[in-house]
Amino acid sequence: MSKAEQSSHFFTVSAFKLILMSVATFGFYKLYWFYKNWQFIKQDSGEDIMPFWRAFFNLFWVYSCFTYIGKSSDKYSSAAQVDTTKSIAVAYILFTVMSFTSAKMFVNGEIFSIIIGFLQLHLIYLVNEIALKINKKQIPSFQNNTRFSLGNYIWLGIIWLLIIVGLSVNEDFERANELYENGQYEEAIQSYDKAIKAEPNLSEGYTNKCLALSKIGNYEEALKACDKGIELDPKSNVAYNNKGLVLFQMGKYEDAIDAFDKSIKLDSKDAVSYFNKASALAEIEKYEEAIKAYNKAIELAPKSSEYYSDKAFALYNLQKYEEALYAYDKAIELDNTNSVLYQSKARILEYLERENEAREAYEMAAKIEASKELMQSSPEDQGRALRELYEIQSNQ
Repeated sequence: MSKAEQSSHFFTVSAFKLILMSVATFGFYKLYWFYKNWQFIKQDSGEDIMPFWRAFFNLFWVYSCFTYIGKSSDKYSSAAQVDTTKSIAVAYILFTVMSFTSAKMFVNGEIFSIIIGFLQLHLIYLVNEIALKINKKQIPSFQNNTRFSLGNYIWLGIIWLLIIVGLSVNEDFERANELYENGQYEEAIQSYDKAIKAEPNLSEGYTNKCLALSKIGNYEEALKACDKGIELDPKSNVAYNNKGLVLFQMGKYEDAIDAFDKSIKLDSKDAVSYFNKASALAEIEKYEEAIKAYNKAIELAPKSSEYYSDKAFALYNLQKYEEALYAYDKAIELDNTNSVLYQSKARILEYLERENEAREAYEMAAKIEASKELMQSSPEDQGRALRELYEIQSNQ
């Protein structure tokens, strides 16, 4: 087959190569398949089209691509395939739309998307086979693309190199997060630095490093890290929230509130930012505004005992004692093993001269503390305490 003939046909590949290259390149080879066929369509039809963009936005152009191949069967083959390619194109579009919505529609959205990807690949293969028949009819000596070229190997090498680098960055980042959660802040900072060195544009690395630096009292460097995270990703509400936390720890409450407001503007459903803003407002004794922010945080995360507890403290400072008691009761309802909540409730009851209720609250706090001490004691001490309790109950 001459060079001219080689350039005058649809781009087709063997089933094995199509599947292997598509899987190995995480679907990018499918885009290449569309791109090559749009190149031929441009040449064959004489239309002024842009193959790259038609391949990139294949959802909008797949119908045109497949039907062109189907219509070509009238020209080069004895059997018309127009209706078949139209049906395949419609199915491909439906599968593509389903893949976009599967994460929200299904619990295992990722797995469903993978299945959809293979179904799309099967549809491409069906059209690929129609195009192959056309090529063979047009060019009797046509040989299908079955071999892996040097370009294929280079392409695969680059993609997998990027994947390996990405996995390495992710491993360092996850390790840093784990160290942070364990209170190993110095080690966490080192791991964040490794992740950032491998991927300088890793905004989350700077954003999380910011908190680790603040935990060891290095506030100035923490702010620099937060600002770098914001520079890399100005739409990250987490970066602004973390900056607000650093400013809060520095006692710069007004600046912290400003940072939390920016976080809320970027994500109005983030309960944590509302709570942090409320805490900063409470520190400067703007309790009325703080309560509004606490209420919003509770609306978004109604199962947080801490949100009710801190709201109760703000209400107490406004001398709204009954409302404060209600908030403490809600906090206790959500976390009945927190002795501090009972103690705080007891102090308000004392102020209201409701002595019996206050005594009951103090007793509950004492029981919780005693239970914690018992659980932390040695098995021998636990046994001795239980025997003493049994003797007391027997003598009553």
